[in-house]
Amino acid sequence: MTPTKHPPSVSLLPIVFVVDDDPGLLNLAHQALRTAQFAVQTFTSGQALLERSDWSRPGCVVLDFGLPGRDGLGVQRELIARGCHLPVIIMTGQGTVPMSVLAMKQGAFDVLTKPFRPGQLVAAVRSALEQDAPRREAARRVAALTRRERAMVDQVAGGHLNKQIASNLGVKECTVKLHRRNLMRKLSAESLPALLRLAIRSGLVAVDSLGGTAQKSPPIHSRAS
Repeated sequence: MTPTKHPPSVSLLPIVFVVDDDPGLLNLAHQALRTAQFAVQTFTSGQALLERSDWSRPGCVVLDFGLPGRDGLGVQRELIARGCHLPVIIMTGQGTVPMSVLAMKQGAFDVLTKPFRPGQLVAAVRSALEQDAPRREAARRVAALTRRERAMVDQVAGGHLNKQIASNLGVKECTVKLHRRNLMRKLSAESLPALLRLAIRSGLVAVDSLGGTAQKSPPIHSRAS
C-alpha cells in the first residue's frame, strides 16, 4: 500500500513577503507562490511590512518600487537597518537603468519589470532562496558561537597572530591555539579562508574589516559565555 503523501506544513515552508498597493497583483502573486509551495504574506504598504519583527525564517521579500510614502528602495534600506538579511526582489512598472543599478548596489537580488508572468516571479524567488542558502547556513553556525568564540573570529579577521590575540583577549597563547582549533571544528571550516568566508556570509565580520586593526576586546576569562 502506497503511503499517503501530505503537503508540508505552511510553517515549515520558506516564506515570501510581497508588498504592493495593487490588490490585483497581490492576489496573482499570492496564488502563484502558494502553488509553487511557498508560504506567502502580502502587504499594501512598506510600513505594514516593517512592523513585522521576526526575519529568522528562510524567505524572500518582494517589494514594489512605486509604493506610496516610502518607496521600495527606502523600505529596502530600512530592512537592512533593522537587521533583516532576507534577499530582496524589486518590482517596477517604470524600470530605468539608474534605478535598477541603485537597487542592486543596495543589495537587491533582482529587479522585475511589470508586467511579468507569474512564472518569472516564482523563478526569481527560487533563485534568490538558492543563492541565500549559504548565508543562512553560515548564520546558523555562527549563532551557536559563544562570546569568546565570536571575539576570536573578530581577532582572526583583523589579521592578528596568536600572540597578539592572546594579549588582546587577556588569555595565554596556548589557550588561543586551542580555541582556534575548536572554533574551526565547530564551524566545519577546513581552512582560514573558509572560516573568513563563513564569518562574512553570516554578517559577523564585514569585508572592509579584514586584515585591519581590530579593536582591543575586553579580557575573556576561562568560563564560556
